[in-house]
Amino acid sequence: MQNVFSNTPRRWTGELKRKEDIDRTSVIRSIMFTFSVLHYQGETVKNTLLISVKQLLRLYRDTENPHYMEAAEQEILAYLCMGLSLPADAEIRDLCEKKQIRQQAMDLRMGKKVRLNKTQVRSLIGKWKTSRNTPMNVSQVVDDIIEKVSRREEGTWRYSYQRMHRGQLEREEYELVILPDETFFWDLNHFRFCSFIEEEKRKPHDTDSDSG
Repeated sequence: MQNVFSNTPRRWTGELKRKEDIDRTSVIRSIMFTFSVLHYQGETVKNTLLISVKQLLRLYRDTENPHYMEAAEQEILAYLCMGLSLPADAEIRDLCEKKQIRQQAMDLRMGKKVRLNKTQVRSLIGKWKTSRNTPMNVSQVVDDIIEKVSRREEGTWRYSYQRMHRGQLEREEYELVILPDETFFWDLNHFRFCSFIEEEKRKPHDTDSDSG
């Protein structure tokens, strides 16, 4: 009986073909969604990216199968589309630069970095009005997000707003994920992601140095 499970990788001899019915953006969105739920298992996106891409590149070198390289590029692209910063890994950074993956992420416009201030955090949230089901007003939501990110309050925080529109219940949902070395916020309805750039606190002027 032939052993179909072999430890020796086979060399790729075919051609890389794309199926016309598979939209590239849909593939990236699927990877992003997978990344976005890793925190429920206690895993970070960065750590998963490092392990997965390294393995895919190793398989590509062993087999010369371009599908492995394409999958590695797609995972890096999905990671950047979440607004996250690349890990300090030379191999991944070199591939990103060689394949211009940063530019691809910018073109897809599914993720970004925003400053951790009231104006930019408010821009992430759509229409929001207080009601019996939504006791927090939008200013309180913004302040809560800024406070949790600033204090590194680890956990998953869900912000939900619902309203009746033309007789139908509409719901807006957002999720803030804070891990020891990773934070991101995403709009579940519109599938938009972002990470935060914390603003440096201004130091008080040293008046003593100017006196005399």
